Amino acid sequence: MDVNSYKQDKPKVMVVDDDESILKTTGLILEEEGYQVEPCSTGKEAIDKLNKDINAVVLDINMPDLTGLQVFKRIKAKNPYVPIIFHTGTIVRQEERRDLRRQFRPHAYVQKGGDPEQLLDTVVSAVESYGNILRNVKISEELYRELKKSSDIIKTNIEGTIHAMALTVEMRDPYTAGHQRQVANLASAIAGEMGIPREQIDSIHRQELSMT
Repeated sequence: MDVNSYKQDKPKVMVVDDDESILKTTGLILEEEGYQVEPCSTGKEAIDKLNKDINAVVLDINMPDLTGLQVFKRIKAKNPYVPIIFHTGTIVRQEERRDLRRQFRPHAYVQKGGDPEQLLDTVVSAVESYGNILRNVKISEELYRELKKSSDIIKTNIEGTIHAMALTVEMRDPYTAGHQRQVANLASAIAGEMGIPREQIDSIHRQELSMT
C-alpha cells in the first residue's frame, strides 16, 4: 500500500451491488457530488479491481457470488486502511447491527432507499478519514526512518568507542593483543549458530569487546 498515492482532489469511490438499478443510482449520486465511481456488480469483480486509487467502498451485504461480509474481509486483507460502508436494503435489528460493527468495524452502516444526503455525508466522512489515516501513516514511516538513522549513528559511535577501548587495553598488554576481538567474534559465531536474533548478536559482540 503506497500512502504517497493518495489524491484529495477527485477521490474514487468503489460501489459494489448486484442490483443494477441501485448500482447506477448510487453511482450517479456520487458522480454529481464530484466523485469518480468504480462500479462493481459482483464481489469478485470488486476484489479484482481494488487498487491504490480507491478511497472508499460502498458495499452491499447480500450478493449471490460472495457476500458483502466475505468481500469486506478480502478487501481489508489487500488494503486495511480503506474505509468500507455497508449499504443494504435488508432491515437489520439493532443487536445484529451492533454485532456487525463489533466483528467487522465498517466505517458506517447505511440503509438503501434512505435520504441520499445521508449516503453522501457518510462517503465524505469516509474519504476524509482515509486521507487522514494515510497522512498519519506517512508521518509515522518518516519518523521511523529518522529514528532508525539516528539509532544507526549512535550504534556506529558506540562500536567505535568500544573498539578504541579494546585497542588501548591490548596496547597495555601485548600478550593479549587481539584476544578480545577473537572472543567477541567467537561469541557472535556461537550466538548465530544458536539462532539468536541479529540485534542480540551485535549486542553480545559489543559487550565482549568492552570487557577489560
